[in-house]
Amino acid sequence: MRKLLFYVSLIMGLFTITSCESSGPDSRDLLLGTYSYTMTGNYVMHFAGQNINVPLGQGGIMQIKKDGSGNRVKITGDEISGKGVVEHDVLKLDPESQTETKDGITIVMRAIYAPAQLINGSITINVELTGTVSGGGYSGTIEGSQIITANKQ
Repeated sequence: MRKLLFYVSLIMGLFTITSCESSGPDSRDLLLGTYSYTMTGNYVMHFAGQNINVPLGQGGIMQIKKDGSGNRVKITGDEISGKGVVEHDVLKLDPESQTETKDGITIVMRAIYAPAQLINGSITINVELTGTVSGGGYSGTIEGSQIITANKQ
């Protein structure tokens, strides 16, 4: 009987210890929500002996949501999407590449996002844009930058 009580108390103690363990708060929770955003910036396409300036400017509504387990998040919204991770209170978006061909001209654009933090309800994301353009016997490069400013609603 004494052994049985010992094992029961040992098992109860293990349940108590494991039920008290916590992985802590989910760091994504601070960033989750709906934001209004604006994008500003430009890129320059060096192609066929020309430097073509392309201004970037748009805005809309986006949401940051959990994307499965771990620290993954996804951004969805008007003309914007992406995936990344939240480490502590820092948003780190995955680099993205997009290829588009129109009228025999192929543009490959790559976006690299700088880490960003939520400060006073606002996130500012700096984006480096690079790429290539080819077609019609010519090839060239693309370089530029963009700033995404998102305010939590």
